[in-house]
Amino acid sequence: KNMRESLPALINVLGSKQKLQEVITKYPQLTNVPIGDFYKAMGDMTAVMGNRQAALEVAKEAMQRVARSPYVSAVPGGYPVLIAIFGTLDEAHRAIAREPLLLKWYGENFLGRLGTLRALLGKEGAQAAVRKAPYLLLEENQRKSRKFELAFEAIENLFGTEKTREIVGERPELLALGWKLHRALRFAERRLGSREKVRDRFDAILERTGLAEHLHWERKPRPRNGLWTPKLRLPKGVPLNHGPWSPHTNPLGKGGPARGPWRDFEEDISEEEVAQMREDFPDEEDEVVDDPDDLDEDIDDLDDLDDAVEPAAEMPVGHSGRTVIL
Repeated sequence: KNMRESLPALINVLGSKQKLQEVITKYPQLTNVPIGDFYKAMGDMTAVMGNRQAALEVAKEAMQRVARSPYVSAVPGGYPVLIAIFGTLDEAHRAIAREPLLLKWYGENFLGRLGTLRALLGKEGAQAAVRKAPYLLLEENQRKSRKFELAFEAIENLFGTEKTREIVGERPELLALGWKLHRALRFAERRLGSREKVRDRFDAILERTGLAEHLHWERKPRPRNGLWTPKLRLPKGVPLNHGPWSPHTNPLGKGGPARGPWRDFEEDISEEEVAQMREDFPDEEDEVVDDPDDLDEDIDDLDDLDDAVEPAAEMPVGHSGRTVIL
């Protein structure tokens, strides 16, 4: 029964039976989605938009599109909220084409993660972030709101709040690193000795810690391991990929100090640092000898000093003694 209700609702979103066939072939779990309509979802849309009038305005085009459908006027339960989150019908369909599993959830399921993103990036920044990375809204059995906070805190510790918002707005996938990014950047700060060095080498540190490569995994369309089948014979159906710097991959154990892949930098002393050292230590510069005879005079002085020192008395054989430094 639920499948008979789901298929017309999916056609109203995807637009044709051919497109529906392509999607459910790759994502068969979408044949069992929660069913709703714009009237039932108006409460969640109002929570996203701020008032009922704005919610009606953003949903107007989508409601007219569904009203023209020859099928029952039903849609997946989260579809109206997705339109409110992404701002326009085109942006919402672009995100659904990128991550069709967004249609699997109720609209209220997105509100917690959206609220965290707005608290960190602002309303417009959060909308721009989910447009570039719609997978941030997926639950995936993770505490994603906490992941967003940890990643933002780690970058904010280096660049400050405003600069961090710019960086995350351009590269929202960094928020998906969460605890891994937090641990790696704190380790790099202790290793390099200062926060400024980590800030200047931020991208290089992502490369040297393996997190830049792991970002490719975070950006992959879901499901990243394909569909589960009994033939895989794995505990949870797919191999887990915690990534570098995760507590689960820590060689010292989950509760041990943060450790992960790392390649040291080759430190080169710049000309400015050399000039500063000469200013700080002017007396430590090497002296240049103009006359070679001066060296001979210094050697004669050393010979006179040796003659002035009396030889120490020899210790009788068979006796032990100790040297006293006065």
